[in-house]
Amino acid sequence: MAKQNNGINGGYQGTVGTVVGYNWRGQWCTRARPRCTNDPHTEKQTAARGWFTAAVRLASHMKAALRQGLHHSSLAQHMTEGNYFIRLNRQHFGWQDGTLTVDYGSLTVAEGPVAPVLFGSVETTAPGTVSVPFAASSAEGPASCYDTVHLYAYCPEARQGVLAPPVYRHADRVTLAKPRLWADAAMQLYGWVQDVDGHCSPSTYLGHL
Repeated sequence: MAKQNNGINGGYQGTVGTVVGYNWRGQWCTRARPRCTNDPHTEKQTAARGWFTAAVRLASHMKAALRQGLHHSSLAQHMTEGNYFIRLNRQHFGWQDGTLTVDYGSLTVAEGPVAPVLFGSVETTAPGTVSVPFAASSAEGPASCYDTVHLYAYCPEARQGVLAPPVYRHADRVTLAKPRLWADAAMQLYGWVQDVDGHCSPSTYLGHL
């Protein structure tokens, strides 16, 4: 039975006929009720489910970056950041021997209209610390001195990510301390810019260490 909210003109939760009502990010929405199907569990279907489950798990491990970098884009598409990330990067995922393969160098973890900065090469400035210099380029899209530059590291082995403290566009580098628990594990690095309203620039893959 569906539950009516805010009177006859309000949203509702539950099933009414062939549609289901629900609340998503403060908005009342409806979707078609799932149909019962005869599922033969073919090899192709099993692989597709495995691929999607693994991609969702990856998105959950990277959610700190995605909530920032893809928030506005996912809102415009009425999707969660994680689901939008999967749709955006679908061509960079593969499935081999029951394992998700990822082309980390091609992933997009942030996008938007803000002008990016020109990142330099990753440097190791102290044990366990990486630093990335950048130039405050404003050739593409709007830019402001109040924009902040962000550095994100993801460790596939630890299945964790960490964001560096942001710096303003007029700074010359952004620095990140590698978590001790990652030990000598490799990490993938990404950078982007965010304005005061939360809009971002396209992310830049900075390599791996």
